[in-house]
Amino acid sequence: MANENQIGIYELLANKDIEVNDVIRKTDINNLYLIPSTIKYFDIQNKLSTELNPYNILKKKLSSIKNNFDYIIIDNHPSLSTMSLNGLVASDEVLVPLTPDNFALEGYNNTDISGAWRWNKKYIKRNKGLFRARTFNTIA
Repeated sequence: MANENQIGIYELLANKDIEVNDVIRKTDINNLYLIPSTIKYFDIQNKLSTELNPYNILKKKLSSIKNNFDYIIIDNHPSLSTMSLNGLVASDEVLVPLTPDNFALEGYNNTDISGAWRWNKKYIKRNKGLFRARTFNTIA
């Protein structure tokens, strides 16, 4: 997490006057940039709920830098909240990490993430599939 005085993802999404270049930070790793977060991020759901079209905010903000990067990785919370839908709308492709257990697969099927793409045809994305996020060692 960033320090509380640093502007980051909350301010980017909550304030129309803040642009992505105001919040993006260079790291010690060559060609790796981050947008920091603070504890204020947890209130973004309430802030975005007052917007007319809250699902396009991140996409619009990232459009000014999209061509400057080979990849922009958006790490969403595992839910279909307003913020997660912002990430899906802003994405060209989606990968879903799952642990190889029944609860994870059942949750994925019950959430019907593909329904998020059908939710509005202009938001359809290419689901690149699932990938195993963890393996389990068993003793025979």
